Amino acid sequence: MRSPRYIIQAHIRKALSFGITGRQVLEALELMFPDAGRIAFENALLAWLDAGADAQSDRSQYEVSPHTSKPTSGHDQKRASAEEKSTMDYQKILAAHDPAIMEIIERVPHEVYHRDRNLDAKTKELITIVAMTTLKAPEYVLQNHVRKALELGATKEEILEALELIIRW
Repeated sequence: MRSPRYIIQAHIRKALSFGITGRQVLEALELMFPDAGRIAFENALLAWLDAGADAQSDRSQYEVSPHTSKPTSGHDQKRASAEEKSTMDYQKILAAHDPAIMEIIERVPHEVYHRDRNLDAKTKELITIVAMTTLKAPEYVLQNHVRKALELGATKEEILEALELIIRW
């Protein structure tokens, strides 16, 4: 599920050509969420929509609103604008097609990040930054976690040190 979106789309189109329904493809994609994670699931769900597995829906209803991170340079602004136009809001897609699964997925961050367990919030964010970097998460996802880590008291040096742990791998 870490394949480029066009590869996933090709497999989805092939499945559809064999008579598999868009709903069946969606259920198959949902099976991988617990193991592959949200970023891979988001990529697969967007491929599902792009491949035409949801023939009844108007694609424009899923256009995502601009991300909260603000690009700093003119080049960054142009790139961010292009990304926003080409990116779809996977949560809206899933809420429209499988609200029960969306409800479960929305509870995950609360259970993982906000419930008191063994790791403090700052450590959770540092681990998440490293994981999102290695998973090649979208830039806005990484920026949100860096911002949250800083709000929780992490220093830039701590964030850099956490990222340096992945250099040799």
